[in-house]
Amino acid sequence: MKKILVTLSAAAIALGFASCKKEEQSKLDLSDFQGQAVVKGQVSYNSGYNKTGDVENFAFIKAAASTTVFWELKSGADVIEAGSTTTDANGMYSINFPATENRNLNANVFVSFEADKSSKEMDGDVAIIKTQKMLFNGSVSVGILKPNRNVVYDIVATGTAINPPLN
Repeated sequence: MKKILVTLSAAAIALGFASCKKEEQSKLDLSDFQGQAVVKGQVSYNSGYNKTGDVENFAFIKAAASTTVFWELKSGADVIEAGSTTTDANGMYSINFPATENRNLNANVFVSFEADKSSKEMDGDVAIIKTQKMLFNGSVSVGILKPNRNVVYDIVATGTAINPPLN
């Protein structure tokens, strides 16, 4: 009798597992969104020494004009869409993301570009201006995107030398 009960229990459990459906997560359809969230800002970097007239500036913050800005739209840890845009002459960018009240979407916005950074050294009374090619990187993580919401995220990129200074 015990053997019959064990066999019937095993059969019932197996039947229970067989009848379970694996529910798949619905694919995100970007056309179902209720609106857009606009993420915008300015990309800038420290181009180093700059002299305008009699004014010397040793940490000149410059707009990153015509720079590619990359972005990722994410749902949790999953990237659901990615793309890029280009900054204008003032380093400004603007990205329209689909947004919904029903799902937590966030975004990453990042840049990576080459630019020159200048420095000034003195050799006695003689000023020597050196220029170095730099790789600048910067990023921001944008919180939850909601419809009809505009947020500003400026990116100040930091640089790493990619070759010896040029004279």
